[in-house]
Amino acid sequence: MKSLLAATLLTLINLYPVLALPEGWVSQRNDINQCDFPEEPSSSTKITVNYPKFNIKIEMPDNTNSMLLENGDILIVDRGTYRYLQCYNKYKTGGRGIFGTLITRGATGYSYQAPIPGKPNMFIVHNTDYLDGINLSYTIALRIVTSKGLTDVSLYGGGGPLVHKEEIANEVRSLKAIADSITIIR
Repeated sequence: MKSLLAATLLTLINLYPVLALPEGWVSQRNDINQCDFPEEPSSSTKITVNYPKFNIKIEMPDNTNSMLLENGDILIVDRGTYRYLQCYNKYKTGGRGIFGTLITRGATGYSYQAPIPGKPNMFIVHNTDYLDGINLSYTIALRIVTSKGLTDVSLYGGGGPLVHKEEIANEVRSLKAIADSITIIR
């Protein structure tokens, strides 16, 4: 099962400070500031965003925002989550899981890779590990080979390795869909 608390803590530790929010973006509950911005469903209108550091561009819903993390990674989230993170960073209250797409420099150590048909230089990569000494768990990413090196794209917010076949299949399907929206910048 995926841990929302771990995802929230990891994200918030790595975030850059963001600008202050306009008044009205915080509600008062029991004299404690709460940031209350729900996730927004994906818009049907698309935009294309270039990430030259990673040598890729991605077509995504126009109601998404990219956040540069302290370590240089990029987290792509819906606008509601973005507003929540801005508010949280200002008031340090509330707490909920953070879900998005994480773009990082390619990590070494993936033990398996399978090419994505029709997408040259893109692979599904994964590691296996023993969760409890008996059962295998998986960490999965989309690996992109560009002229600037390796880029990994993963789904963020799970809080841990995947165990169940259905979770693994869903993760692979989602990463292949993301691959379809990515173009390597030459």
